[in-house]
Amino acid sequence: MLQASNTKNHPKMNGKVGHVKDQWFSLKESGRRRLELSSEGVNSGIVGMAGNFGIGKDGIWVLGNCGNVATSFCIISETQSAFIANRMITDNVLIAFESLHHMTTSCLGKKSFMALKLDMSKAYDRVEWTFLEKIMTKMGFIASWISLIMECVITVSYSILVNGEPKGMIHPSRGIRQGDPLSPFLFLFCAEGLNAVLEQAATAGEIHGFSICRCGPKLTHLFFADDCLLFCRSTLEECEIIKELLAAYEVASGQMINKDKTTLFFSHNTDDSARVAIQQALGVPAIHHFEKYLGLPSFVGRNKKACFTNIKERIWKRMQGWKEKLLSQAGKEIMIKAVIQLILAYSMHVFKLPRCLCKDIEAMIRKFWWGQGDARKIHWVKWSTLCTSKLVGGMRFRDLQLFNNALLAKQVWRLFHHKDSLAYRVFQAKFFLGGTIFDAAIPSRCSYAWRCILQARDVILKGAVWRIGDGRSTNIWEQRWVPNLSTSKVVSPRSNSHVTWVSELFLPNSKSWNVELLNNIFYPWEAEQISRIHVSPYCQTDTYVWPLTSNGDYSVRSAYKMLVLEVTTSVQASSSTDNSAKETNLHALWLCDHAKSVWKSEVGFSEYYKKHYRSFMDLFEAELVLEFFEIHEPQPPPILSVLVRWCPPQAGFFKANFDAAVFDGSGSAGIRVAIRDHSGQIIAALSQKIKLPHSVDLAEALACSRAVLFAQELSLF
Repeated sequence: MLQASNTKNHPKMNGKVGHVKDQWFSLKESGRRRLELSSEGVNSGIVGMAGNFGIGKDGIWVLGNCGNVATSFCIISETQSAFIANRMITDNVLIAFESLHHMTTSCLGKKSFMALKLDMSKAYDRVEWTFLEKIMTKMGFIASWISLIMECVITVSYSILVNGEPKGMIHPSRGIRQGDPLSPFLFLFCAEGLNAVLEQAATAGEIHGFSICRCGPKLTHLFFADDCLLFCRSTLEECEIIKELLAAYEVASGQMINKDKTTLFFSHNTDDSARVAIQQALGVPAIHHFEKYLGLPSFVGRNKKACFTNIKERIWKRMQGWKEKLLSQAGKEIMIKAVIQLILAYSMHVFKLPRCLCKDIEAMIRKFWWGQGDARKIHWVKWSTLCTSKLVGGMRFRDLQLFNNALLAKQVWRLFHHKDSLAYRVFQAKFFLGGTIFDAAIPSRCSYAWRCILQARDVILKGAVWRIGDGRSTNIWEQRWVPNLSTSKVVSPRSNSHVTWVSELFLPNSKSWNVELLNNIFYPWEAEQISRIHVSPYCQTDTYVWPLTSNGDYSVRSAYKMLVLEVTTSVQASSSTDNSAKETNLHALWLCDHAKSVWKSEVGFSEYYKKHYRSFMDLFEAELVLEFFEIHEPQPPPILSVLVRWCPPQAGFFKANFDAAVFDGSGSAGIRVAIRDHSGQIIAALSQKIKLPHSVDLAEALACSRAVLFAQELSLF
């Protein structure tokens, strides 16, 4: 059962395999440098893998970065989306669903196409060790690294438990272990063999790929780890080529296609005679549509709730197990957060689940949380309270609809920034050619998945802001670019101003603000905020960033918190006299008549009503309000300062120490730089006053930049 297949017993396929491998390896080796092995690189890879093995921050199960040693050199094809850094498996899922939707509704003309869903039988168990070793050799890995990897693969042994006692010792001759963190990445190398023969056939014109539009990339295949979806024209000629390529790959790699689970799908313009002939040639069944592919419904009709019923059923089965019925309250919390809500995350990355389905699932979670076995008990706290933070009496469960929006918005963010990805090139060619995803209109005949993604653009538009580079692509009056404002948009009236782009607010031939022009166009407080925006002289273009994270990159967690806060602040308050208007924090806590009577009872607070605040955050920043909260909140334990000694640099080198200080009262900040040699002697020092930045981190960054520039001015490097 574990014997390896022998290519020598199949001379015809052996010749084909040898030819294909030689052709592919010669292409891959050209211009490639050897991947050197170092103990530091191996250690960093293992540490990175261990730290990320588990549930990712966005709710998707990830395996970490141990494949970066290979993927950093782009040796894995772009058609593979699983287990690759900076790629998501949902990228290829979206491409596949859009392609199948196009084949069903929009494929016209004489050229018909087919999609072949491959299912590999025991994919990991059938990997030939010699094939894996040869693949890594031709990819450019050095012999010592390959030897270490193969040592991990071939030294495995198994024993069987008989009546609780291990019996025998089985030494396999092929296969990689399932559950091993290294196995998914090794299988990617094996899948590159199939990718190579398909690309070679497409280049030679033997098969023709499928595209959802004329100017889009032509796809011959998409990989989802060990799953594969092939595209070609629905002709007998290309069908025979596909059969030959798959047979060659089977013999070389040891893989075997499970024909019982492999299915065919034809575009609607394929002749019935061609369908029957191809189906007989391949020996696999043909279907009218994939009811479910990769765990998701490939076609979503009008009855959307029925399409996602399987998700509800999976959750119900999880809750009905006898072990789950015996869980404590703490165990139920872990069950809900780490299992039940995680089941939804994968689907929510692609589709907007119906509102009624989310309500049904939330009702199931509530019954599971408050009940005990099959007994029905009182729900003492409403669901919205359970979804709040534990600091305010909640359990930090997720609001499913808001979480769904945050996950879909991540796809929008990737389609805006990751312009080198296959998903971007496919969707950009069809839906927003020459523009961005924010310029795309919602077509009437697009797939449900694409429609859901477009609806999630509002999340990005609410939270993202433009970081000014040259100011040429940021509209002053329409886009969000002013920090520390409630909307980040300019609220000053445009009146007769003719300026449109931020670049027009700079002094001529520089990136310094024209203060006089700012004072003439904007309100005084808004002109002050704009003048404090630091514009880097080295940044060439404007950048769309997510200000709710420290690195400016979108995260589902921060977006979800933003949406929750928005819902909380938009609730109609009973104190509002105008029932048609949405309540705000400022009115509910400060401007309301009932609130005024409370605040004005204190003499110190009554003075603040003489000032007109634009938001409650401005009010909160007032010194007396901060002092009030400092008195009534428990003080954190004192932080023990650690004595840090200055360490001199090596002889012949200099060390620059820098720091920044913020002075809120004067609206300014200070920068200090000291440069010393190896003996501790101060070579030069600098102290400079700058305009108050928008954050302490920015002040520190400006100090670092000034230190480097100061060293350059002194010709130290």
